[in-house]
Amino acid sequence: MSERHTPGPWLLNKYGEPVDATGENIRAKGLALTNTDEAKANTRLIAAAPEMLAALQMIDKWFTPTGSSVRSRWDRIPSVERLAIVEAVRAAVAKAGGLS
Repeated sequence: MSERHTPGPWLLNKYGEPVDATGENIRAKGLALTNTDEAKANTRLIAAAPEMLAALQMIDKWFTPTGSSVRSRWDRIPSVERLAIVEAVRAAVAKAGGLS
């Protein structure tokens, strides 16, 4: 897929509008009613945000700081839940990339 979204980080300006790291309004770069490749990629990324958040919340539940290693924390997650986490992450990434 050759379409690339606006690189992060994305921030909110004082008006609550999304801007890139240089302060340029992302809507002006291609989010609103334009049909550019960048606009399409930005739209896919935004559409995948809820799934990405859900996947991160699944991971966060298991990875709160405990002083143990990441590996030992991962190993404590039941295998069925590990599979669900991996599938959720992959689905969100595919959706953001326009592959789903």
